[in-house]
Amino acid sequence: MLACATGILLSPYIHENFGLKKAWIYSIFVFFLGSMLVGLSYNLLSLILFRCLQGLGAGILIPITQSIIVTYFGKERLKPIMALVATPSVFTPALGPLFGQ
Repeated sequence: MLACATGILLSPYIHENFGLKKAWIYSIFVFFLGSMLVGLSYNLLSLILFRCLQGLGAGILIPITQSIIVTYFGKERLKPIMALVATPSVFTPALGPLFGQ
């Protein structure tokens, strides 16, 4: 959570310096890299460090995604689009363990 909060605080800086598209692609890459490294972790310390990298990527990804939605869809269509994006985020953590077994 601390790494995610750090990413959220860094996201405006990254957005201003790299632009929305590059920031979104880089944050997905950091999150993906962190996720792969979590799967390959070899002890508790590596697991914690890789989860921090994953959290940092997620923290940057969340506000950047919301900025992209507002920029490209406008305030008029904001509610249905945000609901469409948020729905998988709500149900996936509940359904993931069922399919992962």
